Amino acid sequence: MPQEAVPAYIQHDGKLSALYQAMNQIAPLSMADTSWDNVGVQIQAPEPEKNKGNVIMLCEDLRTAVVDEALERGDVAIIMTYHPIIFRGLKSLTFNDTQQKSLLRLTAANISVYAAHTSLDASTNGLNDWLARVVSNQQSDVVKSDTPSNSLPPAIEPLTKSYESHPNAGQGRIVELKEAISVDQLVSNIKSNLQLKNVILGLPHNFDPKEARLTNIAVGAGSAGSIVTKYPKAQAYVTGELSHHEALAAVEKGIVVITTLHGNSERGYLRQVLVNKLEKTLASINSGTPLKVVASQTDSEPLEIV
Repeated sequence: MPQEAVPAYIQHDGKLSALYQAMNQIAPLSMADTSWDNVGVQIQAPEPEKNKGNVIMLCEDLRTAVVDEALERGDVAIIMTYHPIIFRGLKSLTFNDTQQKSLLRLTAANISVYAAHTSLDASTNGLNDWLARVVSNQQSDVVKSDTPSNSLPPAIEPLTKSYESHPNAGQGRIVELKEAISVDQLVSNIKSNLQLKNVILGLPHNFDPKEARLTNIAVGAGSAGSIVTKYPKAQAYVTGELSHHEALAAVEKGIVVITTLHGNSERGYLRQVLVNKLEKTLASINSGTPLKVVASQTDSEPLEIV
């Protein structure tokens, strides 16, 4: 895949440039759905040379607790958040809004922020591939991306040229199991691999969850109703969340629904995979400063099943 050039406006910042190059190898921004998503550099440290930190901190959401953690550590140069903290245009930057306050505090501390989101969802061996392997319990099953050639119509309109040169990339995944499993086993795989005590389960009428009959599972991280519901052969949907009506329509069609809560379908990838993957990629890039990658310890799901 052709490499995307580092934007001129960040080339003077060795650490931010290194992260941009590394993420271009892992999850190029050209894979993001920019019709609605907002990815890439969201805050650029105004005076990066004053920040002597060498840590890139990963988080799902850039909440106040994560900002506090980064400032208290004192060694964070960049926060890479999965969800963008800036989605829409801002009309002001004040302390009257928690997100705006976070932006101001990080800028004052010369901490840059980069958001990955749908570029990481779509990438090969990215978040959705990881979630597909969670579902199959890391079997060497067939994992297909959301591309026309693999029977799942793209939930996001025509795939870009970068996808054409990278055929295994795309939003959502189809898992075709070699041997049928029961709903109970599928639930067990998900709970065990995501380290969850509970998931939300929707069963069709008169469906026996102990019977082994599932071989085709549609998977999508986060709020993926518009993606998983496009797979006509799906016997089960696994995602972070579905709306009430999406879930109702699925079970009425005889499809099993399993949701984990939004961030629970994503955060594990950052901690289990991306920390090491990004650090190794950064090591191959000359940034002038050896960079360490850590996962935030305070980043957590805002909702809980009790």
